[in-house]
Amino acid sequence: MPPTPAATEPTTRRTGLLVALLAVAAVVGGLWLRTAHLSDAPLHADEAATGARVLADRLEDKPYRFDPRHHHGPLLTAVTVPLAQLRGETQWDDLTKTTLRSVPATAGVLTLLLILATAPTLGRGAVFAAVFAATSPLLVVYSRVYIHEPIQALAAALLIVTVLRYAAQGTGRSGRPRRTWPWAVTAGAAAGLMLSNKETAVITAAAWTAAGLALALGHAVVHRLGQADLQRAARTHRTNAGLAIASAAGVAVLFYADFGRHPAGVLDFFRTFFVYETHPEHHKPLTYYAWLMAWPKFRGGFWWTEAALWVPAAYGLIASFRDPRGGAIRFLGLAALAEALAYSLIAYKTPWLGMVVWIQVCLVAGYGAAPMLARRHPAARGAVAVALIAAVAWQAQQSIRAAHRFPADDRNPYVYVPTAPAIETLAPWLNTLGQSSEAFDAAPLAVVGTHIWPLPWYLRHQGPVGYWTEYPEGVAQLPRVLVVPDAQHTADSPGPLDTTHTAVPRGLRTDTPVWVYIRNDLWSHYLTTEGTP
Repeated sequence: MPPTPAATEPTTRRTGLLVALLAVAAVVGGLWLRTAHLSDAPLHADEAATGARVLADRLEDKPYRFDPRHHHGPLLTAVTVPLAQLRGETQWDDLTKTTLRSVPATAGVLTLLLILATAPTLGRGAVFAAVFAATSPLLVVYSRVYIHEPIQALAAALLIVTVLRYAAQGTGRSGRPRRTWPWAVTAGAAAGLMLSNKETAVITAAAWTAAGLALALGHAVVHRLGQADLQRAARTHRTNAGLAIASAAGVAVLFYADFGRHPAGVLDFFRTFFVYETHPEHHKPLTYYAWLMAWPKFRGGFWWTEAALWVPAAYGLIASFRDPRGGAIRFLGLAALAEALAYSLIAYKTPWLGMVVWIQVCLVAGYGAAPMLARRHPAARGAVAVALIAAVAWQAQQSIRAAHRFPADDRNPYVYVPTAPAIETLAPWLNTLGQSSEAFDAAPLAVVGTHIWPLPWYLRHQGPVGYWTEYPEGVAQLPRVLVVPDAQHTADSPGPLDTTHTAVPRGLRTDTPVWVYIRNDLWSHYLTTEGTP
């Protein structure tokens, strides 16, 4: 005998309460993982060079000019300006890591809320997707770094939500089509934000377009749609498509033209696809992203992988063929595969480029988790629940290690070209050194090398600092010279400071020291007055 409505009502309420609590836990847990101890990790080179330095110029009222060769789009620093001003940080010397990283952390939490907003399409799967995203080591780690990708993931999530809501509008009770243009305009604005933030938006657009066309073609073949049907569908969405394109273009033009102050920035946006400079050090094999997100890695005494999500994601794709809403899931899954393939084929690779892809994987996996938990047999439901809880707990544990315990440790596979933690002690030591003799104030601190970031961030309060790619004339007379080793300047090769200065090693990046050369007379004086460094 089937259960009566009166008997099922308490069960339904309990299930609803459990799902609501799970949604709250996802947001609260994701908030803590993304914001706790936010300033502990040393500043990454990209945070300083492509983020903080550009932001400081804007705060100091220097004309903003989008650089098509470096630094990506203007959105990241544009949205940080109000926060920095609110916190009283109006110039380079004022900026703090907390202010910088609050922006991506906020974007990460808002992304979780947008994932929950897919509930009209994904149902309870939206909550599971939010849990997966909240605990994902990749998404947690890079939501704590002042780079463009967390903003890109947020804008992509907004675009996904608006497109899903647009597709679900249909007709109202009167039989008339519901108003869909607001969703079209909002979707276009989200796409414009992606374009304004980073040029990789075109890769996402190409992947999503390919996925959409493939599914539309399959739908036409299965349902034997003729040319008249396709033309009718095109006419239905033609106006809204135009509104979306206009909205996207308008947002992008506003930001690249710096709100009318630099119209040439719009042309520079198109130039970036031809002149953007990448470094061979970032070239990686085809399998890099599969290795990062799926292959189990034993490093530092721990296992690292996010492979557990692939099981509910695969189940979700299979289940989508039995669900009237399944087209959205098939689109997200196919789009994620297309985008991942595109990034894998490109030689230039960094781990944070996978954030937008992984948001889509979390959505598909969340959708798949719901029917996995809906098994009729209690033992089967219990086994699935235990497996999913274990997967989430494992992800959360990895996120704590990656973001909180080992944020700048090479044993952490999510760490990329990390800044050495010892750099945090460089400026205090230089201050102590300077106090030992007035001679240190008589000349600027000199820095010699090419790949010097984030040194300028840590030397902001050291008085006059000069930067050279080659040894300047008269360098042997300078009291302090910092040398970053490269092909021209190494600690082992003969140099103009070998006989006049004493070299003291300090950490810059985990694989790169910075040599602090102290003039011999001042070094001897320092040792007699202060002791060893």
